Amino acid sequence: MIVEVFQRADGKWGFRGIALLGVQEDPGAYPTREDAAAAARVAYPGESISEVDASIDTPPQPHSD
Repeated sequence: MIVEVFQRADGKWGFRGIALLGVQEDPGAYPTREDAAAAARVAYPGESISEVDASIDTPPQPHSD
């Protein structure tokens, strides 16, 4: 299980759990990274929480041949 805290496009923070069966994104919107991480720890006790850099969390660019 991977648990990621990330900044949403609206500037709020969220978290998601990634497992072999897919991704479960929490519907909550938290005002700070710390609030999102605290909520993630409650939802996924015992799991390590990582922060995703917003510059990395961008959609893939089209490939040109």
